Amino acid sequence: MIVFQIPGMGEIEIRNVVFDLNGTLSMNGNIALEVQEKIRQLSRKVKMFIMSSDTRGNLEELAEMLGVDWRRVEMSSSPESVAKERFVEELGSENTIAVGNGKNDELMLKRAKLGIAVLGEEGACSSAILNADIIVVNPLHALELILDPQRIVATLRC
Repeated sequence: MIVFQIPGMGEIEIRNVVFDLNGTLSMNGNIALEVQEKIRQLSRKVKMFIMSSDTRGNLEELAEMLGVDWRRVEMSSSPESVAKERFVEELGSENTIAVGNGKNDELMLKRAKLGIAVLGEEGACSSAILNADIIVVNPLHALELILDPQRIVATLRC
């Protein structure tokens, strides 16, 4: 668990972090070595999840390599964005950080206690940015931000 004490927001206890995969955590199906290292470091403090519609077909392989849980978003009766939002709700949105960049991430970014939008090389959907609390340049910055609670305090304090 990671605890943030944010002036104007109070104490926030984070138990879960949910990352979108493609365009957020990985680029062209690959996760940078520095990002892999930070994921492993963060997973010692919180429960880590990678959630994706698995565009490149390597979700399970990457998650197992990193030692984190994964969820494939199945196209069914509800849109991907709703499935991701529901997953954050099931985990407990008050104790969850969501990280994403796409239109299908906008609802989970909004629902999570803290939503972080990643611009990355792929860019980010404007609705994902508008539903996030914080915007970062790349996944490494998102992970470093979460690992150093004082950075989040500096960004979000009132």
